[in-house]
Amino acid sequence: MLPPGPGSRTWNTWSYITDPVTALSRWRDRYGDTFTVRDWSATTVVTSDPALVKAIFAVRDVGVFGAVAPESFDVILGRRSLLLLSGPEHQAERKLLLGPLCRAALPAWLGAIADATRGAFAGLAPRQSFVALERMREVTLASISQILFGPEDPKEPALRRATLDMMVHVRPSFLVARALQIEGFGRTRFGRFMTASRAFDRLLYGRIAEGRARGEQDGSLLALLLAAYPEGPAGDEAIRDELRTMLVGGHETTSSVLAWALYYLHRDPALLARARAEIDAIADTEGLLRAPLLDAIVDEVMRIRPPAGQCFRMLVEPLDLGPLRLPAGVIVSPAISTIHHREDLWPEPSRFDPARFSNGSRPGPFVYLPFGGGSHRCIGASLSKVESAIILGTILREYRLGLDEARAPAWRREGIALCPSPGVRMHVEGRRS
Repeated sequence: MLPPGPGSRTWNTWSYITDPVTALSRWRDRYGDTFTVRDWSATTVVTSDPALVKAIFAVRDVGVFGAVAPESFDVILGRRSLLLLSGPEHQAERKLLLGPLCRAALPAWLGAIADATRGAFAGLAPRQSFVALERMREVTLASISQILFGPEDPKEPALRRATLDMMVHVRPSFLVARALQIEGFGRTRFGRFMTASRAFDRLLYGRIAEGRARGEQDGSLLALLLAAYPEGPAGDEAIRDELRTMLVGGHETTSSVLAWALYYLHRDPALLARARAEIDAIADTEGLLRAPLLDAIVDEVMRIRPPAGQCFRMLVEPLDLGPLRLPAGVIVSPAISTIHHREDLWPEPSRFDPARFSNGSRPGPFVYLPFGGGSHRCIGASLSKVESAIILGTILREYRLGLDEARAPAWRREGIALCPSPGVRMHVEGRRS
């Protein structure tokens, strides 16, 4: 028997679409740490109990869990995306992709990440206003795009623009509920998304064909995928889907973290001064990866405002979870946003305090889980941490910015991530000497 939870599938779906953070918090207050949410697409057992989270992440049998993303996400990720694979197929794909995305492989890209940061601010004049979330999306997309296609790829800017053109049409509604994926001859929001998505696919397939024709071996992730998959429709589709997953997932979440970091830093002059003093004492770009305060700031942002409010595991087989016997077909979901705000785990959870992560203090993996955990932990975790350190460190080292938000932005789902809404409005005060 499943634990109790809110009853209306329609209302639950609407709550997930409009304000999942508040909904999860409200449901926990009413039903306790573990409850069942039935919506239009699935039945999900949600938990904020660290003991049950530990039990979920401890499962090593690859046959127990299916995909980690809802099936309805195939329209944006592709059906062969790592996030939609399961079992041995998922394990093999994960092993293939981990190599170029592990922390040891990323220093080769630090200069490109710093240059992408400068490029996003190059055209801004003193006193000019901008939206931090939009600028951070530009920077993180440029970074992951160069890792995927190589720094000298002439097609890379067009692929980047096509990604943004597609993402501007993404709405949580049609990602949460398959029933809302109605094209309407291109007149609906989903129809406009699909038009941009097909244009994006044409560019991706063209780039794949070009890479095969010239035997690409430039160290890019695309070259790795081309070597791993045979030529033909099935192989090309698999490559396309991983490229889509990396381009979409590789920039949406990290850009949210960076926008929130800029907000919290610039509303606290003392913290901003300490962060700048630490960065100014670092001589090179790689040193930013060893800046303890900068690292603690990023960790605390991901604690107080994780870009993923939940992680999901579809049960292919029944699972005993604490006192519960869960049937196959149910989704189990650690609720990251509510775990990160439990008062018994995090004193004053609504207060931004990087000291929680200072002096070697590391919370356990079942109370702090911005990248999920277990055998399905986010494959881009190392890249996100490296990007965050280099991008934020470069901004603080080279620019003076001002905050134009009188109050804290809302924490809302936009696209596939939880983001500051309306995006953190700021302005440029000038370059630092």
